[in-house]
Amino acid sequence: MTNSRWSHPARALVLAIAASLLISVPGTAAGPTVTSGAGAESDRGFTPIVSSADAWPLAASGARASASASIARLPPAATTTMTYASAYRHGSRTRNVVALTFDDGYSPAQTRAIFTILKAEHVKATFFPYAKATLEAPGLWRQIAAAGYPIGNHTYSHANLAHLSTAGVISELARARTTIARITGVAQPPILRPPFGAYTTATRHAAALAGYLTLALWDVDTRDWSGISASAIVSRAIIGTRGSIVLMHAGPASTPKALRAIIANYRSRGYAFVTVPEMLGVPWP
Repeated sequence: MTNSRWSHPARALVLAIAASLLISVPGTAAGPTVTSGAGAESDRGFTPIVSSADAWPLAASGARASASASIARLPPAATTTMTYASAYRHGSRTRNVVALTFDDGYSPAQTRAIFTILKAEHVKATFFPYAKATLEAPGLWRQIAAAGYPIGNHTYSHANLAHLSTAGVISELARARTTIARITGVAQPPILRPPFGAYTTATRHAAALAGYLTLALWDVDTRDWSGISASAIVSRAIIGTRGSIVLMHAGPASTPKALRAIIANYRSRGYAFVTVPEMLGVPWP
């Protein structure tokens, strides 16, 4: 008979419980390391944004081990380095440049009108159609690409990426890239514009896995999709400043009607027009 108040098995169980409480408290593990080139972005005079809803994913399960679990069965500390896309609302504030962008492309007629004005005015711009829409007018999108206008990834079906799994995000982006490449025969810049501007930390990781390290958002929203007049679109569009990214859509009938006035206003203020790859320093052929 032992002189201890507890038997050896009981004492071992208590020690195991204490150890599990010490090493498995939620939130003690370090978060994943972001390796998307934040230093280079800072050197360019602007930094990636992380939305207020962008909570870092837990590095470990965070669940407290049960009292009966052995130390060997506890989840290991997460030390794996993960890569995330960086998100930008604007470019450098040191240069007198703005980037005009046109999303969706669901109306071939309005897309063609926008394209015609941009060419006539010798204005650089960037298109972000969802790939399914480009199937409605493949010849038009071949012309846009051949004219040197970058076509970024806006998903295949305009899905809300914040609601998709990692596999779902990758599938949407890969399908969009394949579709547009088949239509245009031109390489796309590795830039993603998430529909609705919606994304999470998990989205940023999935985008990086799909080959997109840059999420291009905007700091000037014309809300042209809402049915407002051309004059209202102009008023909203011209509030941009150095490095602004202006969001418009290739779809509403009022957008091309507003475009010449928007171009004239920025030019009268000494601004030049650049593409999003140029604005954000993303290499692209």
